[in-house]
Amino acid sequence: MKLTEVVKELSGTAAASAQLGLVARLVRRMIREGWRRGVLGGSPTWTVAGGLAFLGYLAGRAWARDTEVIFTERLVPGQGFEILHEQSSLR
Repeated sequence: MKLTEVVKELSGTAAASAQLGLVARLVRRMIREGWRRGVLGGSPTWTVAGGLAFLGYLAGRAWARDTEVIFTERLVPGQGFEILHEQSSLR
């Protein structure tokens, strides 16, 4: 992922922020304030705070669980597939 994509994802909109949890909103806020007050404003404390928040964000993405692909098959024109979810009898 390019840095511009990360910044675009972090900036987001108010509607996107409303769907995030409290910790994610705090991390986004710290990154924004670190950039604005630290890098642009010249405050070393805010630069460090924003940098640490950004490292936490990157670490969370690195350790996030990926979805597992169970089955793949290429379909030719005219073929279809059906997805079923049945209750397990192990309960």
